[in-house]
Formats: sequence, structure tokens, C-alpha cells
Amino acid sequence: AYFNNNQRRATKKAAQIAGLDVLRLINEPTAAAIAYGATRKVDGTCVVADLGGGTFDLSLISNTGNTFTEVIATHGNSNLGGDNIDQAFTQYLCKRVSQEHSFNKLLPITEITIFDEARRIKHELSFNEEVQCNLPVILTESGDMFSSEFKVTRIEFEEAIKDILITLE
Repeated sequence: AYFNNNQRRATKKAAQIAGLDVLRLINEPTAAAIAYGATRKVDGTCVVADLGGGTFDLSLISNTGNTFTEVIATHGNSNLGGDNIDQAFTQYLCKRVSQEHSFNKLLPITEITIFDEARRIKHELSFNEEVQCNLPVILTESGDMFSSEFKVTRIEFEEAIKDILITLE
């Protein structure tokens, strides 16, 4: 997505060595926008958002029917992406469990478990208004062990990541 000229030349040369006829290299957000426009009959301008693991990119393209005509603009933030949302939501779940069970610090292995559960919940909230959070084993630095189950709503999720959403505006 953010290659410099040397990296673009090296990519082009590698493609040519592989037997490909390279007409032009385009960045990832533009490629996603073109692919989006090519699969839909769109007359006009399209905005395509690409929220990857570590980046957030937007491309503005012009289309006529199934034909891409022009990249109007492309821009992104290479320090903002889905990983940031996962981290913010994980911190929310950790804080919620901490308040519920009155402890100060989790063991790192438990934070990984909560991270995995946060990602699962995030995906399920794409299709449901409410999801059950199930953390069967929570270990604290002080040696305490317990479990926790509670419901998480889409509104709670959005509240947990609102600082990231504000950054996107």
C-alpha cells in the first residue's frame, strides 16, 4: 500500500522476471476500489474503505458501468486499523472483568484469551445486537482464578471503540 519508488521498481522487475507484462503498479486501496467498481454497475463516484489489520485506507474512484475511469484520490492512515479496534475492545473487556471481580492485574496468558474472545465477539456483533462473552479461566497476578460470563451489546462495543471512530472522522 505504501511502497516507495525503489520498492515499486523492485516489484515491477520481479513481476517481469516472472514473465508478467507490467503496465502499471497501483497501490492496494486503489486496487480494492477498482475491484469493487468492476463487480458492480456503478455510474459515478465510489468511495471504498479498506480497514486492514494495521491500516485504514480510502480511495475515491470514478466509474462508468463496469469500467473504472479515474482515481480521484487515495489516502490512508498506516497507524490505524482493525488491530487497534481489537486492542481497544480487549481493554474494555479486561476492565469490565476487573471491575466485576475486583483485581488489579491479569496474567499475560489471560489477556491473550480475552483478546481472542474480543475478536470473536466483534465478528458476531456484525450479525447480532448482543453476544455472550464466555471467559472460563481468568488468572490474575495474585494467583486468583475465576470465570466470567456476561452479555455484550453492539452499543457497548461501539462505546468501547469510540475514540478510534472519532480518529477516523
